[in-house]
Amino acid sequence: MSIRSLAPVTLLVLCALCLVAGQAAGEEKRPQQWHAVIIQGAGYLPGTEPPAGTDALTKATSREINTYSLTAALVEKLTALGMTATVLPFSECGDLACLGKSPDGTRTRVDVVIFAGPSHFSKQPPQLTSLYPKIKEAAARNPGLICSTLVPAWYPDTKGQATMELADKAFREAGARSLPGTTILTPRKENKGASPEEVQKALTDFATRLVQALQNTK
Repeated sequence: MSIRSLAPVTLLVLCALCLVAGQAAGEEKRPQQWHAVIIQGAGYLPGTEPPAGTDALTKATSREINTYSLTAALVEKLTALGMTATVLPFSECGDLACLGKSPDGTRTRVDVVIFAGPSHFSKQPPQLTSLYPKIKEAAARNPGLICSTLVPAWYPDTKGQATMELADKAFREAGARSLPGTTILTPRKENKGASPEEVQKALTDFATRLVQALQNTK
């Protein structure tokens, strides 16, 4: 076979090699599939029946901006950045076993736990704060675990901030990695709460900081 006749074959081989290399590089650039568990503790929506049971939070939450709507929006942000998220009520996480392998086997570990609940007198509801010390055992099993908070608040700059600082202190005392969360203004009387743009920006920034912290994990 002449050199001239080999040229097209060589070119095809080179193209195939470049395609394989490009695919491998693309796969390496894909974001790691981290896992987050968001533990919710919040009141019921106005106009609905209060939940039953001794563990239930019975105070109503705001309708427009609340723990549930903010959690759903945060899940979208995390998913877009390559993270899967499981949302659970506090009543299913009493011993924080929810931070281990999922019952269906689809989640083998948890990289991030977010406590989502409103600010009540500069702290999250007791159903959530009572879980803070239990982070110690979860962190011992998973030294890289990152803990954070999502705090709807009437006064985010003061009471919301104090709520996050209280949680951060508890997480550090439990030996876990703590990442400052985000607190968002909720409606109160004449105050309409954060605008949709403000909510989106706050949650995007929060999700981005979480991913950056995971990327920096050694």
